[in-house]
Amino acid sequence: MLEKNLSIIQNHILFNDERGRKRLEHQKSHKGIPSIGKVFPNCHLYVNYKTKSFLNDIVETYERYIKNIHIYNNLEGPDFNWTAITLQLVKEATTPYVMLATEDRMFHKTNTEEFKRVTQDIIDNNVWYMPIGKLDHLTVGSRHTTVEELMKPTPVHGQICIKKYVDSGKELFLFKAKDTPVKMTSFSADAIYNRIFLIEKLEEMVYKYGLKPHSPNARQAQNTSKYFEDYYTDKYGNGIRQCGDMMCAVPKKEIVVSDETPGETLGTL
Repeated sequence: MLEKNLSIIQNHILFNDERGRKRLEHQKSHKGIPSIGKVFPNCHLYVNYKTKSFLNDIVETYERYIKNIHIYNNLEGPDFNWTAITLQLVKEATTPYVMLATEDRMFHKTNTEEFKRVTQDIIDNNVWYMPIGKLDHLTVGSRHTTVEELMKPTPVHGQICIKKYVDSGKELFLFKAKDTPVKMTSFSADAIYNRIFLIEKLEEMVYKYGLKPHSPNARQAQNTSKYFEDYYTDKYGNGIRQCGDMMCAVPKKEIVVSDETPGETLGTL
């Protein structure tokens, strides 16, 4: 069963401004929290919401649509420490896999049965990492309409993106970490991870890097998931490709979208 294998982790903040109000409306719409509850009806969802702004709306929406919700309003410290709090949430989960999802990931184009099949394929192939963000660049969907088009070498960031995918025969395209496509440059805050592997990555940042105020490369502040993504990037030799033969995957279909996906927008009421 899906709930025995996958938990969902969200760690975010909405500011009390126009952008925050739009994202609050999205969260309450059919593309937001209700779609998570529909696709993952029995999965446990661990959420930290790091502000008092819109707190009642957020809590009421999660509790209305998510059966197994664990929601926190952790306000410790002078700033929002994304990595340390995410580590606490991942450790609270008990499933072998966890899905990190930012607040604008949308699941209205998939369903429970499809996600069950995807998760089982992840388990059967011992996949430790599968991104769910910006899939339009990585699989068949809004940008690439056929497998043939998807697999063509593509210029990306001044390099040629070559996808060394192997068809799982079911729901996934598989590849080894060392063959990660150029477009997938960092471990993502929108991805399915082997839970123990993710704990190791988060603990390295907490205990080895020491949660310095800014990430080492692009100088991202610790109050954003980009802090994590900038630490674990192939651009500076500490990303996915460094994991060698570790099995990774992308779904064959664009099952998760966002407002950055061609043709998609945030939900409205």
